[in-house]
Amino acid sequence: MVLLVEDVGAAREGRQDLQSASLADAASQLDRFGVVILRNAFDPLQIAALLERARAHAEHVTAKAMTGATEYDLPEHYVFSPRNLACDLTALDPWTDGRTDDWTQTSLYAAVMTDLVRDLFIELLGPEAFWWVARVRVSIPGNDGKANGRLSLHTELAQIPHLSGLHNIWTPLTPPGVATNVDCPGLQFYVGRLSWFAEMSKPHREEVEDFLGGLSEAMTEEGPELDENGYFFRPRMEAGDVAIFSGAIPHTAYVPQGATSPRVNFDVRLFREADEPQAHQFTL
Repeated sequence: MVLLVEDVGAAREGRQDLQSASLADAASQLDRFGVVILRNAFDPLQIAALLERARAHAEHVTAKAMTGATEYDLPEHYVFSPRNLACDLTALDPWTDGRTDDWTQTSLYAAVMTDLVRDLFIELLGPEAFWWVARVRVSIPGNDGKANGRLSLHTELAQIPHLSGLHNIWTPLTPPGVATNVDCPGLQFYVGRLSWFAEMSKPHREEVEDFLGGLSEAMTEEGPELDENGYFFRPRMEAGDVAIFSGAIPHTAYVPQGATSPRVNFDVRLFREADEPQAHQFTL
């Protein structure tokens, strides 16, 4: 299994370009585009038990959501939100199983935090960082109009302005052979004007939201034509792949027309410092 990095720029031409990954390549993608996709970042067999639990959890949540249920009959330690169908990773991970809320103690943390990923975050944040909101979310095709459907296109910096150095880790917890943005909903990123979003998201949130609101139709189309030299990047990802993206890049879910499976994914916010009482400090 070879670790690869995807060239985000190739997506503008409708191409998929994968190259052998290095720390310099990953950092360059993140700096230029606000997102880096690492293919084969870890072996899914490392989290086989978690993937099985995620599959069963998605089946349960999907069955409830599609009947319009408001009660999901999940244990309290899941900290489950019917609004966005998200729960704590530590409730599903077999290493923690609800006994702790610290995601750094999970099998997923051990798998994701490879030498390259750790070195990349040390370069971004320093050896001591913070994490907040480590969650597993279910996204269901055909459920977009419900309260737990897709989010609007947004930047994390606009929504959470009090975090400094904010970056996200996102990885699918899908069964083998199920690819995001093909078989199930996935992530999409608006690529373009990154420095503008980085500068404007905190002090001029309304202006940023107005601009992104103008893309609300385009973000649902298969081949949207955009102005401002921007484009949508919709990576095809499977279990073992990892997306790392900055708080400045606009993103949301994408639901391809042929999607038939629910998507289960994990995401967590990492940052340098913040006035956030629920943040957890840890050593990279």
